[in-house]
Amino acid sequence: MSRRRRESKRRHPAGPHGDLFQDSDGVTPLFDGDIPYAYPNRVLARAAWEECRVDTWARPSRGIWPPCGAVVYDGITEHARFPAGETRPAAIGVAVEADVASVAAFRENEPAKAATIAEALDRYLADLEMVRNLAEQLGADESCTDVGYVLALRRAMSDYEMHRCS
Repeated sequence: MSRRRRESKRRHPAGPHGDLFQDSDGVTPLFDGDIPYAYPNRVLARAAWEECRVDTWARPSRGIWPPCGAVVYDGITEHARFPAGETRPAAIGVAVEADVASVAAFRENEPAKAATIAEALDRYLADLEMVRNLAEQLGADESCTDVGYVLALRRAMSDYEMHRCS
């Protein structure tokens, strides 16, 4: 008599919803009603992130900032995206350095995982350097008020992101 093979009832954690990690941690939607599905807890969400990390980083529409899954589960930061307090070049430089350090820490603590997205991490570091350069260039314009500087920097970052992603 032949043995019957049982099908595993365990589903692929990322399922059809691996894209949840672009703008969400897979558990909490960015906006109410933003995603039709969320993982019931962080354990399942983290397991799903592990399976879709590479694909999520590789998305052409990702922009210059890391996916939300990388921020939540890998510890990669995006302080330069939302700098706290003063946003003059020195503060942006500090934020960029913190983001660069978070990538270095991820590479050191999780070398195998980091190796799978090495090109994307290098691109993120290059994008951070561009953000620093934009901040310094705009900071050199003495006619720029504090409010004007913030608006000009956000516009420049947005223009850079649209240009890079097109």
